[in-house]
Amino acid sequence: MLFKYNNNILIIEIKELNNKGLIIQKSYFAKMIRNPLYYGMIPISKYKDEDAMLAHGQHTPIITKALFEKVQDVINGRKRNVPSTNHQKNEFPLRGFMKCRRCGESLTASSSKGNGGYYNYYHCQKKCGERIKSEIANDKFLHRLEILSSKQASINLIRNYTKTIFNKSSVFKRDSTQKLKAEIAKVENRINQAQQLMLDGELSISDYKAIKERYEPELRKLQAQEAEIGAMSTDIRTYMEFNLKFIENLSQLYVSGDVHQKQLFLGSILKEKLVFENNEYRTIPFNEVVSLIMNVDKALGHPENKKARLKNELSAEVEDNGFEPMTSCMPCKRSTN
Repeated sequence: MLFKYNNNILIIEIKELNNKGLIIQKSYFAKMIRNPLYYGMIPISKYKDEDAMLAHGQHTPIITKALFEKVQDVINGRKRNVPSTNHQKNEFPLRGFMKCRRCGESLTASSSKGNGGYYNYYHCQKKCGERIKSEIANDKFLHRLEILSSKQASINLIRNYTKTIFNKSSVFKRDSTQKLKAEIAKVENRINQAQQLMLDGELSISDYKAIKERYEPELRKLQAQEAEIGAMSTDIRTYMEFNLKFIENLSQLYVSGDVHQKQLFLGSILKEKLVFENNEYRTIPFNEVVSLIMNVDKALGHPENKKARLKNELSAEVEDNGFEPMTSCMPCKRSTN
């Protein structure tokens, strides 16, 4: 995504997305990228004499801890997220994101002078001699982005499906939260009662410590479950909507950015480097959200068993990529409606 931190102030190209219907503010986005939920941890608040802590959640992380910490370094000013100078040329936005089809090494880029002026190429530095005209490679990649942005039916299907999931889960979330709060209150009351009995001299200190040691792990577990079910749903839905809006405007965002912004853009949507062969790209290794749209579009193209295919495709992606909050750890059955 096209954003950066500079002197601890968030600068994000989001106004255009707001105008197109994405409801998100800078302050909320800043809160999202500080949330440890995304790398699998649940924040537990301070309780009496127990310090605040992070507990391992049972949901699927969507980023690594290393990436989370790298982002925090940028936010807190400990590390710059851009080099002090940028010598990249506008003719070579894909430099560093392509590899040689022959030897697998990264392609570099340069200009060579000919009779008609300067000619720009992506090329391999090994002896294999791989060389691709940058204009062709750039145009072909932009064309692939334009195709992806045009898949409005798939994007709308995913959007409607995720809305259905979260609408159905709202009742589950309310009921589960109420049940967890009741369980938490019950455990806290047991600890408090034991403490009062100790203060009244009706319970020994050793017995009180035994009761406390028995119930506090259970209390922390319940609090972690409450935090997970309370915080995950809203954030993930916002995350999905942001990405869908981002994909709807892929080609426009890419064209409007300078070479540095284009490379930030590429780093956010590609999982691996591109391979150009026979005047076309091999299968482009997009990230999970983009791949979901591509897979749904394939299912839309097959009329046989279309409804079942789409349901299976979306359900598998939602579970595997963590778009739906994981609820198997909850003390009540998961809704099957």
